[in-house]
Amino acid sequence: MRRAVVRGGDDAAAGAGGGCGGGGAAAQRAVAGVVHHGVHGGGADGEQRGAAPVCGAGAEWISGASGESAAGVCGGGGGCSRGAGAPVVPESLPLGGRDARDGLGGVARQRRGAGGAERVLAGGAGAGAGEEAAVTDPIRVVDVSFRYGRHRALDGLSLSVPGGAICGLIGENGAGKSTTFGILAGWLRPGTGHAEVLGQSPLRLHRLRGAVGIMPQDADFPAAMPIVAELSHYARLQGAGAREARRMAEEALDRVGLADAKGRRGSELSHGMRKRVAFAQATLGSPRVVLLDEPTNGLDPRHARLVKDLIAGLAPAATVLISSHQLQDLQELCTHAAYIHGGRLLRAEALDVLTARNAEVHVRLVAPPDPGAMEAVAGALGAGGTARLAGEWLVCGHGGGMAVHDAVGCVTRALLEAGVGFVEVRPGGSLEASFLESTGGSGAGV
Repeated sequence: MRRAVVRGGDDAAAGAGGGCGGGGAAAQRAVAGVVHHGVHGGGADGEQRGAAPVCGAGAEWISGASGESAAGVCGGGGGCSRGAGAPVVPESLPLGGRDARDGLGGVARQRRGAGGAERVLAGGAGAGAGEEAAVTDPIRVVDVSFRYGRHRALDGLSLSVPGGAICGLIGENGAGKSTTFGILAGWLRPGTGHAEVLGQSPLRLHRLRGAVGIMPQDADFPAAMPIVAELSHYARLQGAGAREARRMAEEALDRVGLADAKGRRGSELSHGMRKRVAFAQATLGSPRVVLLDEPTNGLDPRHARLVKDLIAGLAPAATVLISSHQLQDLQELCTHAAYIHGGRLLRAEALDVLTARNAEVHVRLVAPPDPGAMEAVAGALGAGGTARLAGEWLVCGHGGGMAVHDAVGCVTRALLEAGVGFVEVRPGGSLEASFLESTGGSGAGV
């Protein structure tokens, strides 16, 4: 049995000797009945990250290979043991399209979840410990604080994610993103406050067999085990029989473009292949909550596109929380976003509110227009229409009084008639600009 190894990251445990001294054990995995403790790569927040691909960490299970007890990290499910009752056979991963973004107004945004009920993304700017979301929200973090030694990684963080949403967790290096993931995964125990996933404490995710999938940023795999065997192992831990588990594993690998590589061992995988195997593991079966930490980091454009399409297909059947520095990817994928800074929540709303999608049209210009052209654009948007320059962008406001496609049509028509050249048009601004504005213009390392 190997002990967990902890290496200090960029901001890990300031004043704590460079190691991560916070509570919570390293993620663990079992391979062929032997417990391997996860290796912690540090990370920008000094968070605890399991080296193995983990799913629903914190469960206790009995290895089918040797009967050796382990603090398991599989398929959201523990409580597994050899010969334990009839297997539960999960359905295959739903790959249908997700709902279109709601065209809601300027207050806290709502989205219809898988069950049809309206959900509100709570914990926005000014949210306090007492402002808890409805218990039906699949992901909840309430007034959570966490320290690595003397370094406070989270400082009273409160956040809830509505059912069926794809929510981006956005912050600079050291903001606390991966610490938040570690707490939701059950790898870390909050110092104060509490978290819930599908109504359960993350420390008891074994009660939610197969319902929670987790992809850590730096997943690793057994050097000598074929990846199809490892994914089959995780499917067995969800309750599937041997034949069904093999089918689930092969389908998961096929979805990420690795059908021809199923016999490869962990030592034979490139970085990009490891990322795709980790994603396949996190979405094995039919998870209701999926946590993804930097899912497209290091992927080539073709496979990044593949993974993004698969993420989009998870909702609304699953609720997805994504941490990523690729804000353009998050703007494309997410229905909601939450900004965190210094371990605190700055803002959490639907993406259309954060980017003013329903109130503005942004046009990237070839050259600055003359005042007459800007007046023509503002006039085309009707009473209250505005047009202002922001660098190379022309920001055209219509206050939400027009449908998005109508506003885009009015702006582009006015620009063409005025002879103004442009290279890009998009409803609303960029997620990056919104985040930088919320953080006072900082954002190095986002």
